[in-house]
Amino acid sequence: EEENLGLFFNATQDLREWCAQRDIDLEVIVVDDGSTDASRRMIEDQCAKAGWIKAVFNARNLGVYRTSYHGLRYCTGRWIVPMFPVDLQDPPDVLKQLLEVKVKTNAAAVMGKKIGREESPLMAASRKLFYLIVSNLSSNKLEQNAGEFGVLDRWIMDECLRRNDYYPFLRGMIANITGEIVNVEYVWKRRTAGVSKHNLILLYDHAINGLISTGRSFIRPIVVLGLLVGFSSFLFALTNLALWIFMP
Repeated sequence: EEENLGLFFNATQDLREWCAQRDIDLEVIVVDDGSTDASRRMIEDQCAKAGWIKAVFNARNLGVYRTSYHGLRYCTGRWIVPMFPVDLQDPPDVLKQLLEVKVKTNAAAVMGKKIGREESPLMAASRKLFYLIVSNLSSNKLEQNAGEFGVLDRWIMDECLRRNDYYPFLRGMIANITGEIVNVEYVWKRRTAGVSKHNLILLYDHAINGLISTGRSFIRPIVVLGLLVGFSSFLFALTNLALWIFMP
């Protein structure tokens, strides 16, 4: 993400000044997921200039969701923003709105809810379908079009980390832990630079993980179908064996 890092650090500097005017201290944990470009050098340079920016460097690529979950272990704040991607598709100005609502309501979780996306109609429709399916199958109320972009009380994040999930579906965890969620609507922006590493395979992998993680409703029909197919196959094999033995 070397093309986006300059914009990201400028945005976080502006955000820090905005927070300071409201007596809020800001800490930024940047997690580098095994980058092979100039990202590491740029991050190290920024950490040397600004003590409030800290960095974690993964030895290998773990994927965005495991990486962000890993980075949360190093946060020390009373409030936590679980994910603030460097591509700024979740806009910094919206994060200011989330913080303002958090101060005003003191809700356990204030989450960004996407009411629009600057992306292709096909991708937008696919996401809408996923959210519709996972929210209907979830054991808990899972807000459609709300991800990990939000402001949480520390205790929620501590509980998420306590579960030590290998492949965390964080938005599902948050919904499972608390129902005290206030949503702030916003439009998800198009990338200004760089190319997304989230290809169709990774999106499918995350979707399946979300379906499995959020409740048993998805697993039950799959198990029943598997049993029916297995039992039918057994009867078919048994019938063929009987025909082979008893019929000339």
